[in-house]
Amino acid sequence: MEFTMNQIACATNDWIEGFRNWKLGVQLALEDIRDRYRRSVLGILWVTATFLLFIGIKAFVFSSMNAMSMAAFTQYLTIGFALWTLINMLVVDGSATLVRSRQWVLSSSLSYAIYILQAVFRSFLNFMLVAIAAIIILAFTKMSLTSAAFSIIPAFVLYFVTGIWVSALLAPICARFRDILYALQTGMRIMFFATPIIWTPTPGTTRGLIALWNPFTHYLEIVRDPLIHGTVPVQSWIIVGSISLVGIIAASFSYTVTRDRVAFWV
Repeated sequence: MEFTMNQIACATNDWIEGFRNWKLGVQLALEDIRDRYRRSVLGILWVTATFLLFIGIKAFVFSSMNAMSMAAFTQYLTIGFALWTLINMLVVDGSATLVRSRQWVLSSSLSYAIYILQAVFRSFLNFMLVAIAAIIILAFTKMSLTSAAFSIIPAFVLYFVTGIWVSALLAPICARFRDILYALQTGMRIMFFATPIIWTPTPGTTRGLIALWNPFTHYLEIVRDPLIHGTVPVQSWIIVGSISLVGIIAASFSYTVTRDRVAFWV
């Protein structure tokens, strides 16, 4: 019990140090993004340009396959794909953060929580570049908003918390078992097509059931529904809230048990 209490104390101190030094996490995330696009003519604008190109092509190809108007489907697709970009980075990039930070893990005494925050901040900084393009598209399609749109603020707070617990849960496991990381990357590619982003679910059909039982659907809906339909999806909030509660508990256990071994695994 004494050893277990020591693990809990060390893990708690990790997170206290991590949040105390959150600015370092932001700086490291910014440096990662600058490194990725260094010596590129467009630089970080490649993120925005790629998103605009994707939406333009997908909206043109898939709008005819839906009952929605071109403008309505473009709004639906734009919000869905922008959110998926964030979700995918939170899961995949977050799971790889300890492996990616190997040199820092082995050569510094920084809290592992800082690397987790670095990954989450990096995901949100990339999302901000995507959001610029999304806002331009939504303005062009003349989207109108209601007061329900304010509910996306707590939704993004939940996304941030989700990014933290997903990284804390999966990053140590992926450091130990690298195949899990590759499986996650493959799984997220598959889930993209199983999530209502480029298609719309119809209640009572197979697609409707797939969307209903897909947790990613509900993470999309807590943002997309208020923006497009002006409603707050209570059922989706209950589902993602429950997932987050279970995830935080599991992540706390995973991080506490594995933190002493991470340096040997990376």
